[in-house]
Amino acid sequence: MMTDTVTTQNPTFRIQCAFAPDAKTQLHQTIEVAVGASIRQAIERLGWFEQYPQIQDYDVGIFAHKVSWETVIQKGDRIEIYRPLAIDPIKRRALKRRRRHAKN
Repeated sequence: MMTDTVTTQNPTFRIQCAFAPDAKTQLHQTIEVAVGASIRQAIERLGWFEQYPQIQDYDVGIFAHKVSWETVIQKGDRIEIYRPLAIDPIKRRALKRRRRHAKN
């Protein structure tokens, strides 16, 4: 009795990638990557390094957990590229309070 066997030399799966290059722009893309691909390889495949060369210095994560650019991605992962904060949130709140008190 013969059975059907499916063989795939380069199995792939889908992942999501998210990046906000500025406060008004958000990029969300789903791509197909090879098993064993790193975050760096996935972002290279998207062409984001050419469009936004500064991201090579940014932190990255998977589902809000900071990881390295060389982390091997898994099926269903969501890669997130974290832009540096323009202002520390604590300083921002203090600035807001001072402005409110100055108006009164």
